[in-house]
Amino acid sequence: MIDILILVLGVSINAILGILIFLYNRKTISSRVFLIDIILIIFWVIANYYTDASKTAIESLIWLRILYSLAIAYVTIFVIFTFYFPYRSLPFYGATAYVLLYASIAVCCTLFTDKIFISTSTDAFGLEAIIFGSLYMVNNIFGLILIIFSLVFLKRKQRYTKNILEKRQITLVLTGWILFLCLIVTMGGILPYFIPALVNLSKFIPLFSCVMVGFMTYAIIRYQFLDIKILLQRGLIYTILLSGIVAIYIILITVFGFFFQQVTDITSILSAAITTILGIFSVPPIDRYLRSVTDRYFFKDKYNSADALYTLG
Repeated sequence: MIDILILVLGVSINAILGILIFLYNRKTISSRVFLIDIILIIFWVIANYYTDASKTAIESLIWLRILYSLAIAYVTIFVIFTFYFPYRSLPFYGATAYVLLYASIAVCCTLFTDKIFISTSTDAFGLEAIIFGSLYMVNNIFGLILIIFSLVFLKRKQRYTKNILEKRQITLVLTGWILFLCLIVTMGGILPYFIPALVNLSKFIPLFSCVMVGFMTYAIIRYQFLDIKILLQRGLIYTILLSGIVAIYIILITVFGFFFQQVTDITSILSAAITTILGIFSVPPIDRYLRSVTDRYFFKDKYNSADALYTLG
């Protein structure tokens, strides 16, 4: 049961962030690359689940190889993301990023040989043990090189940019990804190799992606990361409104069902009619109120243009 909860949580949280980016700001290259990264992380979460939930050792081994391939893939795409975010870098860095991309493809191919993973064994609780190949640590070292390159690259951008907003965005992206990647490398790469008894902890690794998503969401709300703050605000408001309407309808169905137990049609019609009337007259003022409340958190720096012009005059 806990495996399914982790799967649902990991997929849904990353999917929400990905949908926001897709709906509002998929035109910029940095947003597209980041969206690809989110999609890869979602597939990585799914592969992690099936690695642990597979009933046979061969199925678990196949999913394990897919899992590590996706891990190399999303770290590589993050390297390319750092080339475009928050502004496009010099061609030299772009060429280096794409060289690492081709190297990653070659590394992913080796993951489907016995050089990285030889075999696995499973028990009633999931993945029990992994027999590592001779190049397993070389693969991890390559992953660390990718991580270090991307983080150093972002740190240089943070140092040289003169835009305060970009500096703060980069700080949050750096913090979120450092925590996310370090936890993954430690829990999923290093500990299972040196302490085989901890291999079953891999099922909890997708929860670490929530750390990254948390920092990205704060960057969106506070510092306009990828410029999708407005959509995030609207999504929150409409979710609250929809939940309220559904709750009212369910309450009315229950109340009328108590008084009109023999006439189910009347119950449904009355509940729908009252909910519709309440929605028509209550949603607009509630929407305005929620916007004014959430503006304090989403748009702290928003100013009144009339007041600004009056002050200047």
